[in-house]
This record gives sequence, structure tokens and C-alpha cells, in this order.
Amino acid sequence: MIRIVTDSTTSLPPELICQYGIKVVPYAIQFGGESYRDGIDITIEQFEAKWREEGTMPKTAIPSPGEFLEAYRAVARSGDTVISIHAGRRISGICGSAELAAAEVPDIDVAVVDSNITSMPLGYMVLEAAKAAQAGQGKREILSIIEEVKGRVGFFATSVELEFIKSSGRIVGAEETADSLLKVKPIIVFDDGIPKVVDKIRRQSAVLNRIVEMAKETAAGRAIKQAAIVHANVEEVALSFTEKVEKELAPQSTMVTQLGATLTAHLGPGSFILVPYYS
Repeated sequence: MIRIVTDSTTSLPPELICQYGIKVVPYAIQFGGESYRDGIDITIEQFEAKWREEGTMPKTAIPSPGEFLEAYRAVARSGDTVISIHAGRRISGICGSAELAAAEVPDIDVAVVDSNITSMPLGYMVLEAAKAAQAGQGKREILSIIEEVKGRVGFFATSVELEFIKSSGRIVGAEETADSLLKVKPIIVFDDGIPKVVDKIRRQSAVLNRIVEMAKETAAGRAIKQAAIVHANVEEVALSFTEKVEKELAPQSTMVTQLGATLTAHLGPGSFILVPYYS
């Protein structure tokens, strides 16, 4: 039996997590001395309300090896295989935590996979792995599928509340952008596992237009199998943006999903991510 485990940065809709039996290990969200498990003790709506009421900048913490150990024991029995797919090593220590737990369960074959990214690019790797596991494919085939998906997903994000990207400390160029005298909105992409600001535009509509253009450029002639629009508690704007994505990129299907509290702590409320999944 092969089980799929991931973490709460994955951005997969809850119905897909349930449908494919995916186990999600949550990050912790910390407001001062209080700690909450992402998606369990705190929703994105509660996260934003707490931030606006208290004005405290949140922090995040990776799940402990003990939490991973509990998760692996919960989904697998002796002789089973677990494929544990997580946010990239260059932005998080979560893979290391998972590996420490894997060493404690020698009777379970645990393969920890570094996605080298996060959000729905990670989500697509997890989803395709879970589909393959459900279809009865083996460990080697599933790991190969994950590697293939890595080369077929894009990531184009923007942030509105720039103090979050500055406070995060994980995004190259974020501090300069946040401290700019001009009110600009960044476009953030991943470059070899590191998120970087690659453009700064003043108007939100122009930012979204540019993100669509970049997705088109990156396609390099490939069709788009699916496009995911990930938003931080701005569903109405996301649905409107979806119409533009469908018109301009012509994906075979689209998915609108919510950014979890963990990534909202780094990108801020009102953020958007466009994730094209190329054929």
C-alpha cells in the first residue's frame, strides 16, 4: 500500500485531499505567544481577522519530527510505503523534519520528496502522486511522475500587503519593494527553488495582466492542461481573474483555491498566485 503525505502549504482544495486520501501535516501559525495549526485551529478568514484586530505580524513554524511520526503511523502499517512531498528545502526546513521522522519508522518505507517550490505547484505533484497511488502504480513510477510534474508547472504570484513579504525574509527583493516610496505590487516567481521579485507594477490590474502574459511566455508553445488561481481570502476578485485566465490562456480546466494561513503569513492577505500546469 502506498500513502501520500504533504503539508499545509500545498493549496489543494479540501475536497481533493479527502477524495484521494491525502494526509496533510500542518505548519504552526504563531501570533505572539499563541500557536495554531494551519487548517485545523485557524482558517484563512480567522487569520486575517486576527491580524487586522491585533496588528501583530504572524510567524510560522515547521511541523516537528514527532508530528510527522504520528502522521506516518496514522496512515501506514508495517511494510507500507509513504511518499511524503513537501515545500522546497531552500525556503523551509520541513523536509529535514520529515526525514528525521522517517528514520524512526524503519518498518515503513518513507520517501521524502523536495518539491523545490510550494503552493499549487506542490499541490499538483501531490495530486498526481495520489492519483497514481490510487490507480495501483508503484513507488518508482510515482516518484517519476512527481519529477515530470516539476517541469510542467509555473508559479506567478503577487502581494498586496507588502509588510508580509518583507517580514517573511524568504523572498529576494522583497525588502526593497516594500520600502519603495512608490506604491508598487511585486511579481514573484521561483528561480531554482528561491522566490524572487522579478517585476514591480503600480496597478493591480496591470499586475494580473502581466502574470497572464508571463504564463503564456513560459508555455513556449505547450498547451495548458489546467490553471489554478490561488487567492488569500479575495474570492470575488479571483473569480473575475479566472474569466481572464480562461480567455487568454485557454486551459483545459481551471481551479480556484484558497491560500492557506502558512503561505498567507509570507505573502499577505489579498495575495494571488497563478499556477499553470502545462501539457
